[in-house]
Amino acid sequence: MNRSRIRRFLGLTAVAALTLAALGIAPAAAKTPDWSIVATRLPVTVAPGKAAGYSVVVENKGTSTINRAKLTVTPTSTPNATPAYFSGLSWSTGGPETSCTSTGKLICELGTMAAGNKFTFVVAYDVPANESGTFDVTFFLEAGTGNVTGKNKSRGDALEVISKTGVNNSQNFSAGFAIDGGSYATTGDLGRNNKQTSQADVTDELVTVTVEDGISSDPNCTIDACNDVIGEWTRLTVPGNQDYIKVTLNIWGHTVPGGVQPNDIVLLHVLDDGTIDVIGDVAGERCASPATEPPASGECILVTKVGSNYRIVAWLLHNGTLRGGF
Repeated sequence: MNRSRIRRFLGLTAVAALTLAALGIAPAAAKTPDWSIVATRLPVTVAPGKAAGYSVVVENKGTSTINRAKLTVTPTSTPNATPAYFSGLSWSTGGPETSCTSTGKLICELGTMAAGNKFTFVVAYDVPANESGTFDVTFFLEAGTGNVTGKNKSRGDALEVISKTGVNNSQNFSAGFAIDGGSYATTGDLGRNNKQTSQADVTDELVTVTVEDGISSDPNCTIDACNDVIGEWTRLTVPGNQDYIKVTLNIWGHTVPGGVQPNDIVLLHVLDDGTIDVIGDVAGERCASPATEPPASGECILVTKVGSNYRIVAWLLHNGTLRGGF
């Protein structure tokens, strides 16, 4: 096609577009459906080998009905994985009957989603032990009348949301979504570069746990007891309605001055609200045997020497930041 023919072709195209505009007819274009998928990460960052959880809300915010709606959930690194936990769907508006397959890839046939229909669910997946970077999960909602990956690209009848959970491989960090309770422990040998390892055991269902020792910034611990500390600070976060949280701190013995005995060691507990509690400095705060059962009332600790190192086992009622003192 020579240049003059190209110019005539472009001129005709421009005239056609102007004619459509004059008639109030816009060229076909892909539109975004007025649907919504919100996936809240539980927690934001996890340790490899733990579970990543998501609290999900899916809503039809438009005025049109979604016919034969289907939701598919796919972890990128383990696309056909069976969820470690799936709560089932909870409809806020008495929505349609659903059929969810949660053995293998999670797929929910939602039927007809009328305007205003909304449902929620919780799903969790085991993060592979060799995972790094982020653990990505795709939530894909589509209508049975075609979707944007097919020939009807102008329909705009599919919505895809990707949620990225951070993966922290540090030996000082452990976090994940707890299903029927669980144990979350930092790892690594005790020594000059890793003065403390920490473990939290929880009993409540469906909570997110974060345990991190060797944190870079100290809490605002201003009382005299904070002047004589051992090990390093550990931050503990366990949402939910825990009756007790069992925490075990293993502390490198070289951080404990000579002459300090296990019964001299206390636990400094800086609560999330800034309150500072010293556990083990008064009668009744030394546990007799905290290995399996919480105390009858109140918080307590048991300190023992293990080889040249020290172990503090504590039963706590609150989150916060922890460190040994004497």
